[in-house]
Amino acid sequence: MAARLSACLLAALAYNQSAVVTPSSSSYNSSLTIYNLNIPILPAAVTYPSTTKQVSGIVKCAAEGNYKVQAKGGGHSYGNYGWGGESGEVVINLANLNGYSYDNSTGYATVGAGSQLGSVTTALYNSGGRAVAHGSCPDVGIGGHATIGGVGPTSRQWGATIDHVMSATVVLADGRIVTVSETENPDLLWALKGAGGSFFVATEFVFRTEAAPAGGVSYSYAFEGLNATAQAQVFKDFQTFISNPSLSWELYILMVGLPTVIEVTGSFFGSLEDFNALGLEQAFSITPVANVTVIPNWLDMVAIWATESENAEKPAYFYAKSLDVLPDALLSDDTIDSMFEYLTTTPDNALTYELEVQLVSGAMAEIASNATAFPHRDVLYWIFAYAATRGPVSNTTIDFLDGFNDVIYSAFPNETFYAYAGYVDPLLSNGPELYWADNLPRLEQIKKEYDERDVFHNPQSVPVGDGECDW
Repeated sequence: MAARLSACLLAALAYNQSAVVTPSSSSYNSSLTIYNLNIPILPAAVTYPSTTKQVSGIVKCAAEGNYKVQAKGGGHSYGNYGWGGESGEVVINLANLNGYSYDNSTGYATVGAGSQLGSVTTALYNSGGRAVAHGSCPDVGIGGHATIGGVGPTSRQWGATIDHVMSATVVLADGRIVTVSETENPDLLWALKGAGGSFFVATEFVFRTEAAPAGGVSYSYAFEGLNATAQAQVFKDFQTFISNPSLSWELYILMVGLPTVIEVTGSFFGSLEDFNALGLEQAFSITPVANVTVIPNWLDMVAIWATESENAEKPAYFYAKSLDVLPDALLSDDTIDSMFEYLTTTPDNALTYELEVQLVSGAMAEIASNATAFPHRDVLYWIFAYAATRGPVSNTTIDFLDGFNDVIYSAFPNETFYAYAGYVDPLLSNGPELYWADNLPRLEQIKKEYDERDVFHNPQSVPVGDGECDW
């Protein structure tokens, strides 16, 4: 079977030996640039197409041999889902599909799915100062970003990356190449915006663009040397500040918590005078070490985010979790106290832990939760918990992060906390339910229509529906 697959893939890729890597290839091990080292993956093949037609051929070969398929862009899935998430799948590396063009008459940009955020940002800015919403890591691939969510610094102003997608060229499970848009295959466009990897391989996107901000303010407030009680107070003040419904949508704000420091950091897309008028520093009852800088242009602002996220781009042994907090279910003072008291029990074998609390809302909340497959429109902020270790992640570390989330869950026994598919937790037994919430039944039916054999599969992809349902 392996020989048959290899022969089929070579034919699909014009007999370019370097475009098909299998376990028998000398370059096989070096091709496996796995992001989460805790999840080793051995694909059946890694392919490097240069055209959408070649992608179609690869999908046909895999389907004929009963292999599963996943596309790899930047390769930053926490579960290594771009590599299939488990061994034995056919991986389509999209790196060569990195074209770019811009239409001045419409303000639309056409972007290859193998492009990375850094190159897309620069190309857009060089096209008359344009931009789209996206995350902060420049090496993240646009293909996964634009089919999962794409939440980032400008999401409060503009929404997510998925909200900028006007259309896309995709390859279906039977190898057909189709366009998805509001007028062509609109059900697939809906699925693309939050769950695309379960339905097809996207090879090209058309994005509507925004005028890039003319610089702004970069800021950080560091709170160092605090005990658990004082750290909890910083969180309480932070939550009070960001829960103000009239807070400017031009504010991007994170709280990053490490064992020895809490940092409130972000950007403001406006003047220094308007930033100071927000009263952010004065919102805290504990005085921080402040660093506020005026940034002259958009690319300089983007470069700051890239520097801040540099460590997040490196392969590591790690485990991560996410949960959402809604504006009508804020964490109580007692819950926050319990969170930070719990964090004093960090296991000795954990290299480091990090909490990241990111405000969203704003423009994100202006879109209905069922308007796209991505359902998390009413979220006020996300809590992301991350632990990296020196070697394979132990059960102790997993239990530590699970226990942190349990502190919050226990305060809301009748509530369901959802999770973000962009920060997958491979150990969730009900991942699809938490990633796609009430949109999952519709996704399952679309899956049944377009990929009943589950060709596009990872351990937490949308399952095939088992019957008709209302949604």
